Amino acid sequence: VQLLDALRVPGAWCVGNSFGAAVVWQLADRLGARCSGVVIVNGMAPPEVPYLARLVLSTPPVWQLITRLYRKLAFAPAIVERAYFDPSLVPAELTRVLADPPRAQLKLLLGLVLRGARTAPSPSAPVLVLWGESDRLPGTGPDRARKVQESAPGAKLVFFGSAGHCPQMER
Repeated sequence: VQLLDALRVPGAWCVGNSFGAAVVWQLADRLGARCSGVVIVNGMAPPEVPYLARLVLSTPPVWQLITRLYRKLAFAPAIVERAYFDPSLVPAELTRVLADPPRAQLKLLLGLVLRGARTAPSPSAPVLVLWGESDRLPGTGPDRARKVQESAPGAKLVFFGSAGHCPQMER
């Protein structure tokens, strides 16, 4: 919001892929009428985490365990086989990041997920949900796409065949 203010941008489309979809959903709420529309690409809001669970998860031994598990599940090089229909299309930089994710980024992402922010209301702007049908990451199948569509009344859903978690890169 501050960037758009500084650049004097009166309105913008909010586009997010994967975890970025949760970010733009929240951004659309903060922008209000300045949000021209929302595009969700193979993404969803982070789960709401109850307060007591957040306290337990934030203790050092549990945090370390969760960090290891999160890195293994979300940042392992093997994730490419599940995320892409055609792994040969994976950019070299993504392969490098998955092999050795920056600790600060990993901590930030995990912290955001575990913080358990409440999901913002449905955007009042038009919503387009784009989904790669071959996404095999946990919880990212066609049923999830339909749930995302249903969470935004009037949203349009478009499936891309022969594409996975990042259809914008594969198709």
